[in-house]
Amino acid sequence: VIGSVTTTVNSTNSSNSFERDRVISILASIDDMNPQDFDPLMERLFDAGALDVALAPVQMKKGRPAIEVRALAPFDKFNSVSAALFAHSTTIGLRYHVTERLKLPRAIDSVETPWGPIRVKRAGGRVVPEFDDLRRCAEESGVSVTEVRAAVARALDR
Repeated sequence: VIGSVTTTVNSTNSSNSFERDRVISILASIDDMNPQDFDPLMERLFDAGALDVALAPVQMKKGRPAIEVRALAPFDKFNSVSAALFAHSTTIGLRYHVTERLKLPRAIDSVETPWGPIRVKRAGGRVVPEFDDLRRCAEESGVSVTEVRAAVARALDR
């Protein structure tokens, strides 16, 4: 397996530079699993080290509907993510390949709200609050996620 590589690429049409790296894309098409079991599967894949997990409807041979599970993983998490996919789904096989990603450089900051700090990701001129922090603050304080998000926006405007 090719080792992890990160390089910076300068864009020819903007002042942004991009980061490029390689990850493993792990795929399984599943046509025999209870739909309610996909959420716990996604959690287990993230716990195993997946960087991202996506589900998409696909049509398999003989017209069978299925769900394609795609997990992106760093090279050192390939075995644990694959093992989680086998252990927590009904798949009996998977496909994988090395894939390249192009990303905007990013930074994580924190803003204070009445309910505690919220991490925000800064990338490409955008600032996006981390949803897990929004949810945590909302649940702990009994307010809505929308209200916490609005507090983050007010803090960023200052």
